[in-house]
Amino acid sequence: MNQIDDDRGPDVVIEARPSRDDEFGTIVLTAIADELGSDPESLPPLRDSIDPDILNGLRDAAGSSVKTLSFEYLGYEVVVTSDGLIQLRSFA
Repeated sequence: MNQIDDDRGPDVVIEARPSRDDEFGTIVLTAIADELGSDPESLPPLRDSIDPDILNGLRDAAGSSVKTLSFEYLGYEVVVTSDGLIQLRSFA
């Protein structure tokens, strides 16, 4: 993980590179759990913040241009790109 500091707080950037069988929702939840030192199953479901079908559909949007989706979850701004980059920015 790379950490970048700016005036909004630390960023955590994760290169996920999911396969066709991976779900972005699972990857995002696992990344946040790792950052918080928690078990992914102990965190609230992502569906409380974003429709999982929209998030997982981002994987299928990959093509000639990168698609980006952002949402808030557990004090983080989460930015996910169709090419597998996940960025977490803490609001704290």
